[in-house]
Amino acid sequence: MLDIRSLEIRIVVAVIVGLAMGAVVAYLGLRRKFKQEKARLRQQFQQVTEENERIFQDRLQSSMTVLQTEHEQALQAIQKAPPASIDSSGIVHDQSLMTISVDGHHEESTDGAPVAGNPVVEGASKIPSSLVQVEAWGNSGLVSAIPSLSRYALTADQKTRQQVAVALGKIANRAGLRSEVQTSLGILAKLSRDPEIAVRCAAVEAIAQIPSSRSIGLLNQALRDSAGEVVQNASKGLTRLKNVKLT
Repeated sequence: MLDIRSLEIRIVVAVIVGLAMGAVVAYLGLRRKFKQEKARLRQQFQQVTEENERIFQDRLQSSMTVLQTEHEQALQAIQKAPPASIDSSGIVHDQSLMTISVDGHHEESTDGAPVAGNPVVEGASKIPSSLVQVEAWGNSGLVSAIPSLSRYALTADQKTRQQVAVALGKIANRAGLRSEVQTSLGILAKLSRDPEIAVRCAAVEAIAQIPSSRSIGLLNQALRDSAGEVVQNASKGLTRLKNVKLT
């Protein structure tokens, strides 16, 4: 009887030990699989991260190459243009322009609107007129293009004069308060009194991009323009400049 009882105890102990060893083996197996899965996921994450970084670097390099190419093209376009300079009033100083003879003189009506027949310098049509060139200068956003743009402001071609105003507005929008931008107000002041409405509209929009007390004065003058489009642009420009710091 004692032997049977002892045997039962041994069997129970053996079962318990077997179960415990099985649990330990299962735990160790699961732990090993967990480590393997963790290592696999870590390696996969690293591969994805490296791939994304490579794609980002490729795209960044491609974008930088495009920007560098555009910048070099703009610089080449500017370098090919004949030199010119302007003083603080925006008057062009260039020998080819100093020899131009102009019949008549600029007049302005008492209500601030341009007088019909307000002359454009005819001799300025000798200056090469290129909308593509002027647009390229404007898109470059470089203040160094302002002197060259001033030459095209005297051309007899309306579209070119209008594009000059647009280009100066783009440069002013990018360059902000730089002193070179302030000098362009002299050019824009003349274009804001241009005989053509489209040119005056573009000039007034460009003036509104320059945070200067002089801009306020020019926009107030434009409010008395005979064309409603010009008056509307001047009103919008004054509203915009109310919210910025003036120089």
